[in-house]
Amino acid sequence: MTSPNREELTFQKNIFGLIFLLYSVTYIANHATAIFSLKGLPKEILHYSGEVILILCAIGYEVFGMISKKGERSAKFGLFYRIPVLFWLGCGGVFLNTILLVASIVTGRCEK
Repeated sequence: MTSPNREELTFQKNIFGLIFLLYSVTYIANHATAIFSLKGLPKEILHYSGEVILILCAIGYEVFGMISKKGERSAKFGLFYRIPVLFWLGCGGVFLNTILLVASIVTGRCEK
């Protein structure tokens, strides 16, 4: 059995980061609206901001993929094989989610 090289491990980290980001954006809006007691349009904007972040990540992923395919034929996704950008973005999302959850529990406004 061969061991995966560094590029494959970095790509796997980015996939994990995308999963973390997907998990965290579904709860960040719920915790934030509970803490700040938003109503109306600001609540809807905050609620859908997570989906906008995911869409921007997907667009960035494709743009970097197209740029790397144009310049280098050997690297399939270029930047995402070299730098774990999505991994750290996903970890940041989970960290923000944790902070908002603790803040909503401390303030007594936690939903469910």
